[in-house]
Amino acid sequence: SRCMRTAVKRGECYHQLTGKIASIGGSKLRGTTELELQIANECCRLVANIIIYYNTFILSKIYETHEKLGNLSVLEYLKRRSPIAWRHLIMGGRYEFFTAFEEINIQKMIWQ
Repeated sequence: SRCMRTAVKRGECYHQLTGKIASIGGSKLRGTTELELQIANECCRLVANIIIYYNTFILSKIYETHEKLGNLSVLEYLKRRSPIAWRHLIMGGRYEFFTAFEEINIQKMIWQ
């Protein structure tokens, strides 16, 4: 059935995401003991869940905005988007963090 295919695809996408996260930095094992490997696996799952939450949050805000505007075509489009997507994220990039805090403007993100 369609629901079953959707559930299987969602599981496959989640495993692809965690596989991509695990492969960052060269796909080598992240520990030598069972405990170290378990911690590395849980860290990978944590990062995957953060990505899914981030995507879900943004999609929800976009949905709410277009729901208020009555944009039915956008709402239908959003219903088919997956919060597991990661193509828009730079997984292997170099990141620099600064002490200056700049607040994230969700409204600006939604309208870009």
